[in-house]
Amino acid sequence: MGRRDNVPGRGPTPLILSGKEVDALYRTLGAVQSAFDSAVPPVPWTLTGGSVLGAIRSESILFCDDDIDLAIIGREHLERGRDILRSLEGTTYAIAGGRNGLCWDRLRPVSSSGVWIDVFLLVQYESIDELRHALETKRNGSPQDEEIIEAAIAPCLDSSLSSSSSSSSWPIYQFGEMQTHGCGLAIQLWPREIIPSNELPFRKDGRFGPLRNIPLPGMPLRYLTRAFGMDCFSVYYVSTLHEQYRNGAKGQGTSEGQGVVSKKEALLDEHYIPLMPSRVNERVFSSHDRSALEIKLGDMAAEEGLLLVPTCTSSSSSSSSISFSADKNRTVDKEEEEAAQISLLLNQLERQVAQALGASLDIYTPLFANDDSTNMESLLLSSSLKGKNVLVCSNGSVGEKWQINLATTTQQCKHGANTQCHSYRLGWGIPFHPTSIVDAAIQLNCDAVFCVHYEHPCTIENDITGIARCCANSNILCFVDCTDSFGMDEDLRLKDHDDDDDDD
Repeated sequence: MGRRDNVPGRGPTPLILSGKEVDALYRTLGAVQSAFDSAVPPVPWTLTGGSVLGAIRSESILFCDDDIDLAIIGREHLERGRDILRSLEGTTYAIAGGRNGLCWDRLRPVSSSGVWIDVFLLVQYESIDELRHALETKRNGSPQDEEIIEAAIAPCLDSSLSSSSSSSSWPIYQFGEMQTHGCGLAIQLWPREIIPSNELPFRKDGRFGPLRNIPLPGMPLRYLTRAFGMDCFSVYYVSTLHEQYRNGAKGQGTSEGQGVVSKKEALLDEHYIPLMPSRVNERVFSSHDRSALEIKLGDMAAEEGLLLVPTCTSSSSSSSSISFSADKNRTVDKEEEEAAQISLLLNQLERQVAQALGASLDIYTPLFANDDSTNMESLLLSSSLKGKNVLVCSNGSVGEKWQINLATTTQQCKHGANTQCHSYRLGWGIPFHPTSIVDAAIQLNCDAVFCVHYEHPCTIENDITGIARCCANSNILCFVDCTDSFGMDEDLRLKDHDDDDDDD
């Protein structure tokens, strides 16, 4: 039994893939990484689509996925990249336009030919007109329907990409044609998988199962929420394109404007654990889980300047249907649509404030100009918090506001230059577990924990006494916002219970 405790876990049971197929996909991607990175000069590439979601959400292939998506970056590297992929041992490579009617290439491991890595091309489009040009002709040479073109370019017409204050967004990366008369099908199917210039450069720090240093878009959180919505870290679905192919519709191809309909399901705790190879000697240890992701999302949002941080908690309406189609782009439930609109408005306001103040967006511009800013600067000036690593906890709107404001004030206030803030985020109304908070603080080498006693919008009273005791036992400072605690019965003083130490 002791020997098994030292073996890395396998993770969740795959929904579609067999263990052998998971192993084959990881080995094939590892071979691609080695070949592309060792080429002279290296072939630039990145994960795309659902594989980026896997790299962030579970740091692996998604348990509900059946392939890997990557893209060669830049048309000038396409043919050299193709030559390298054709020469990989143990694989077969099919270029776009084969019997499946695909507009992207496909790399298959010989050992498991029923799975594949889809290989796309990312190119830069200088303007909306250039992007429109890539969509204007069908595969048969006739003009494309205007409705399909408009739906495909609609995400690029968002004010956050098209306004004069966002001119640095262009050129943008989007899918490029890999065959003659490709009709921009990849753009039609995935119009939101945009990478603006102000979200560059690509990064090479992704974790993907047993693999490390995998290339990703430069701002993965912006990329994923734009492509999949704010709930992509709390629900999952299986694309019907994948279901159709694996259920025998292999020769039917993919028609222009074809809808992709799926049903969302709430993610379970096990789904956040990395899906590792079935072979024990190919696995690696990982501490990634739902709690680790919640912290990571908060940190990434602060790095990328996002005001709204996605959560890992699904709402009661998560099991709703969602459809993607070329003529409507996509239909989302009301909560997601409202969240996207709020995010867009806040991003616009952020840019306008930065422009008015003459500030660079490399430094986040705070939008909260009330008395709380004075409170935060007082905290940063205090000898107790100054220069500390702080874990800021939230399970409601008050805690979330502290997370955003403390992080941004720390970045901009000279008194907080040596203070680092990390986020520990639960869904609204979910009780804190004191030991989990302290474990997260220890994992991140935090000196202090900050939390809210009473979250009045969702009427939850947090166990501050338990949190304070756990912090004290681990020599971690505990800061509490008790602004809305007046009139409550709990004695917030930390009592000594089983010892005679009167100095605590």
